[in-house]
Amino acid sequence: MKNLIKNILKEYVVKNSVLVFEIVFSKNLTEQKDFIKQVDKDILLFKNKHSTENVGTSLNSFSRVDPKYIVDSVIENQDIIIVAVKKILSNCNKNSCGSLHVIDNINGFDYHMWVNKNKKGNGEIIINTSIHHPKSLTKNKTTPFIVIDIFGNKFIRNL
Repeated sequence: MKNLIKNILKEYVVKNSVLVFEIVFSKNLTEQKDFIKQVDKDILLFKNKHSTENVGTSLNSFSRVDPKYIVDSVIENQDIIIVAVKKILSNCNKNSCGSLHVIDNINGFDYHMWVNKNKKGNGEIIINTSIHHPKSLTKNKTTPFIVIDIFGNKFIRNL
């Protein structure tokens, strides 16, 4: 996008001229997502492009976790994830409802998901980013999160 703007500006060089332009992005353009599966009768699971960039296996780097492992985690823990997502959806006022952070100590990674409501009123969770332990994603003090401890116990916080 930067290159497009630079090219437009280079082509429009006239002394004492003013170029005024507006670029409007639709949500579909900026947040393209790929459908993965239906988690619940009312909740759909997606991944965005950001979640698939810089995927790796190194525990000592900042590489992301392969989304297929995150999907497995979502399925394994769908009972508590569905509870949290439905609570977030019940408090949202437009399409964008918030997010959910999951700390999965059994599988050894953290992941972040956006929680939205589509036009049909169904919930959508979109895998956004992830990281392998021992690193962790930064938690916003108000973002709801789920902790899955090494014994399989599950806790919801900030919800």
